[in-house]
Amino acid sequence: MLLAVHVAIALHVLHWRLAGATLAPLELNEAMHTLELGLVTAGFVLMAAILVSVLFLGRFFCSWGCHLLALQDLSAWFLAKLGIRPAPVRARWLALVPAAVAAYMFVWPHVARGLVALAPAAAAWVGERPAFRLRIHDDQQGWASFWTSDWTRNLPGPGIALATFLVCGFLLVWLLGTRSFCRDLCPYGALFSLADRFAARRIVLAGDCTACGRCTAACDSGVSVYEQVARFGTVRSGDCLKDLDCVAVCPTGGLVYGRAPRPLAAPRETPRRAERTRGEELLGALAYVATLAAFRGLYREVPFFLSLALALLAASAAVVARRLASRPEVRWQRWVLKQSGRVTHGGRIACAALALFALFVAHSGAIRSLEVASDHAWRRWTAGGAPGAPLEDPGDALLAALELRSRWGLWPAGDLPVRRVAVRLARADRLAAARRFPEALAEIDAAVAADPASAVPHYNAGVLLAALGESERAIGAFRAAVERDPADADGWNNLGFLLGGRGETAEAESSLRRALELAPGAALPCYNLAALLARTGRAAEAARVDATCAP
Repeated sequence: MLLAVHVAIALHVLHWRLAGATLAPLELNEAMHTLELGLVTAGFVLMAAILVSVLFLGRFFCSWGCHLLALQDLSAWFLAKLGIRPAPVRARWLALVPAAVAAYMFVWPHVARGLVALAPAAAAWVGERPAFRLRIHDDQQGWASFWTSDWTRNLPGPGIALATFLVCGFLLVWLLGTRSFCRDLCPYGALFSLADRFAARRIVLAGDCTACGRCTAACDSGVSVYEQVARFGTVRSGDCLKDLDCVAVCPTGGLVYGRAPRPLAAPRETPRRAERTRGEELLGALAYVATLAAFRGLYREVPFFLSLALALLAASAAVVARRLASRPEVRWQRWVLKQSGRVTHGGRIACAALALFALFVAHSGAIRSLEVASDHAWRRWTAGGAPGAPLEDPGDALLAALELRSRWGLWPAGDLPVRRVAVRLARADRLAAARRFPEALAEIDAAVAADPASAVPHYNAGVLLAALGESERAIGAFRAAVERDPADADGWNNLGFLLGGRGETAEAESSLRRALELAPGAALPCYNLAALLARTGRAAEAARVDATCAP
């Protein structure tokens, strides 16, 4: 089946290479756009098809088609080669996480829309909720289109991709057990597990059983296969992924994949879980929620599922730390961390690792709080930042939050330069209106420093310098602006106007003609070019240009 998946991916890429456009990436998370906004996506179609197939064939997609499960199985195989066999570390509350995440992703948006409809003021807390309208985007609209010329558009950058492979693959498997992501985090697994209760085909006992237990030992999903077939004659657990490992190891051939009654009213088996005190359960849950809040959307880069995995690691780390602090004997997997009240060498290494991870989570939480504060200040500033508004309210608060994010963050956030430039330039406009020109130029210089690759602050500097009569510096600013944005017709026009005033007619004419190429018939470059041609004795040509000017 994995071979078929790889062939399908290869055909997808080949079709894109030949046709220049192809079906959008089949990302299940795009189903959120459909359920929340009515925007029909390829990912939604795939998820709907999987759900329908589960009703007939059982929950098979996870083991035969999911790249994350393949990653976890590969990680488990690699660790086994190193002699490491992870033992599951589980808590009772983790059984609720996949369903809670599924509810947040697929149910909460509609609840929030209803709240905003009943009380519009609720939008300040739950965010604006666009109206639900069934539609399909084309590639020109870009976001979540059904068909695209950029088949890699949803792929993360190399840093986030590597972090996802390490955290969701090797770290989760090593520290928490095989398929811990699928078992304790995945919202799609929760939906498929529910649909599996209605499936007509599953693992059934159709022959002799010697009670050898090999089927249970072979199940990487933690299902007690022998117990279930002994009680029901079939595996009823929604955690069964139909990977058929249990069928393959059955010495009598008694286990088969076949038809069985739908167990609609049968209780679902609860996998065995490690013992934890109520205090440890509470501590783990609190650490989970706090870490999720710290990492979700951090730097505008960390995806939801990666933050869920990091939160799961933090929950287990918090329990280990509590045991090290309160128990005389502590073992973790095959390592002894504390013995007879004394921390072992391995325990000291674990303590150092736990301290570093706690510091990382705390730092991330601080940066995330700065992001939330800057977002709030940005909304206030964009809502009330009219030119007549006070310079200090709330521009200073926004700039302070943005500067702190920039100074202390470990990863650059893509929106930082844009926001810093916007605030600096708005402040420059207000200062210029108040005739505080040196301060206005200082704000523009700060905007240039905030995003040197942006053309906008250079353009604004040129406008202000030209108004102050500093044409030499203004020309330099406009040259920098069009160098960074060659499609800026206004920049080319202003550059040509100033060059013409300084007598550099050839470069001025070239600049003005470039402005007209970008904005045919635009009044200002058309007028400036006609005036330049007239001054240089080319009256007939000036008249032709003037005739093409927009009224």
